[in-house]
Amino acid sequence: ENEHYPLLRKQLSQFALQFTLDEARHLYAFAMNYCIGRINAGEGTYLREIFDLYKEALERKVLLEGDSLSPWDYKNIVVVGLRLSEFEWVETFIRSFRERIPFEHRENAFTYNLAKLHFYKKHYSEVLKLLQKLEYEDVFYNLDAKVMLLKIYFELHEIDALDSLIESFRTFLRRNKLISASHRTNYLNLILFVKKLSRVGYGDHKRIAKIRTDFEATRQIADADWLREKLGG
Repeated sequence: ENEHYPLLRKQLSQFALQFTLDEARHLYAFAMNYCIGRINAGEGTYLREIFDLYKEALERKVLLEGDSLSPWDYKNIVVVGLRLSEFEWVETFIRSFRERIPFEHRENAFTYNLAKLHFYKKHYSEVLKLLQKLEYEDVFYNLDAKVMLLKIYFELHEIDALDSLIESFRTFLRRNKLISASHRTNYLNLILFVKKLSRVGYGDHKRIAKIRTDFEATRQIADADWLREKLGG
């Protein structure tokens, strides 16, 4: 129940280190998962809450397994910090924890997250340079990189490049067996709405209103918040 979370949060700060690190890691994970649930329910204030949990867990070395930080925790912390516009903190974190990422994932994780930082800062030329260095064996890095490119081409009104990427992205989604049906639908819907928006003429409010109505009626869309922003809502 919602009223129990503040007590859990307080007791985590006071007593977490009296448990083993493995137990403490699970306790912080419970708190973080609760915050994720509230964020997904539209309660944006919990973004700051989970950010503070991540910082506290890092300071206490609770997120480390030995000396290593999971590349997925690395990525999740970066995303939360960027959504809060904590750009300076995020850059320091990306660089200072680089050597904590297991060697086989290190360069990809570092390059991807640095590209994500530059994307949020709208340094699109830097993003494009970094994405060229990314190894695309991991399907999720591949998907995220394609989404970043999709947004950049849209923002820069590079329609030919956007159309070419849309076609190759659709092919990738349909052929890759590692992508679940649900994720495939999310990304295909993102592509659909980006293409629709890229065809809207300046000041065509009627067309925008129609796309917005279709968007609100569609349940599964990747990066829905970004699309909502582009639709002016």
